[in-house]
Order: sequence, then C-alpha cells, then structure tokens
Amino acid sequence: MIESWITGSSYPTFPQRKFVGLLSEMEEVVAKHRAAGNDWRVLNKELILGAKSLEDDGIYIVKIKPDDPRFKYEMPNGRENGAYPNEWVPGGATKSGTKEAALIGSENVTHNSDIGTLLKNFDDWEKLQ
Repeated sequence: MIESWITGSSYPTFPQRKFVGLLSEMEEVVAKHRAAGNDWRVLNKELILGAKSLEDDGIYIVKIKPDDPRFKYEMPNGRENGAYPNEWVPGGATKSGTKEAALIGSENVTHNSDIGTLLKNFDDWEKLQ
C-alpha cells in the first residue's frame, strides 16, 4: 500500500479487483527492497507501480490471511484499476514476472482516505518506509 494513494483517494474503499501479490513473491520483493537500502525504486520496478517518486511516501505491506472470509482471488483480466496500458500482461504476473492476483471483495475494505483506518481492516501489516 502506498500511503498517498490512500490519503489522496476520492473513493472511500479499495477499487474492485485490487491487485495483490502472493506472500512468497512479496517476501522476495521486500527482501530485494531491503537489500537495496530500502530503495523504493525496487518496489516500483518489481510491482510495476508506475510511480514517479515514492521517496517521501509511506509504503506498507499488508498480509491477508488465507482463510479471510471477506476475500477470494481470481486471475487478473486487465480491467483492474492499475492495469496500465502497455504494462499489464495476461497470465497472473507483472511485466517483471512477479505473480499477482485480483482480490475479489476488495471494494468492501473501507479506508475513507486514511491509512490508519485502512490498516485497522487487517491484523498483519508492516511499514516498509
């Protein structure tokens, strides 16, 4: 989660079919980020975030429990919010190869443009920067 994307949102919830990553893949991406001295550009490249800069932004990793009854997962279809033209590729992985899924039920997560409100929806999260 990118804090300014939440606090600057004009919507009170996540978009439908929000992109999420597999825990094992996200752990690898976070390890690369940390090995690079917590360089936000690693996250931007690996996850195809399309950010011009995240240097002074809050970045969080939120872990969803596999048995969370609020959610299901599907293969992304390219119509997700954040499926950038010329960046999204079919097959459930980013252009850089990091596996991803569409989170079904994501629109039920209310944040009201506040990162604290968002984080209260989840038991397990960590601030990366």
